[in-house]
Amino acid sequence: MKFAYFPGCKIPFELEAYGLSFEAIMKKLSVQLLTLPFNCCGYPSRNKSLEISVLSSIRNLALAEKQGLDIITPCKCCFGQFKHAIYWWNNHTSLRIKLNAILKEEGLCWSGKTKVKHLLSFLYHDLGPAALNPLITRPFLNQKAVVQYGC
Repeated sequence: MKFAYFPGCKIPFELEAYGLSFEAIMKKLSVQLLTLPFNCCGYPSRNKSLEISVLSSIRNLALAEKQGLDIITPCKCCFGQFKHAIYWWNNHTSLRIKLNAILKEEGLCWSGKTKVKHLLSFLYHDLGPAALNPLITRPFLNQKAVVQYGC
């Protein structure tokens, strides 16, 4: 299995341990991660310019599509931004036409084939607990957990 790896902007610099853990998990699962010349997902610009935020995500999807890959990301903000951009792309024809013209200048286009997955969705929905359970080497038995939703 092979994915285009989208680490996001913060993980490589501010959350390095999370990125290394993600990569170790993917290696353990025999998932190959390829690095593409991605730009920011567009999340930081979402409230300033919808057009720029959507273009940023769609450009990344187009880069992955050109390589025949889906995207996987451990970043929840990037994952949400990709989904947000896909919604706008699919539901606003005039925006799609305008952004397609910009992508065309780079020799890119996005047909909608490329999917984006978050690490947790991939683990649960694509692999499933039955496939993951045998790989657990240090189970956290009788532990209580809390959720931290982030910013």
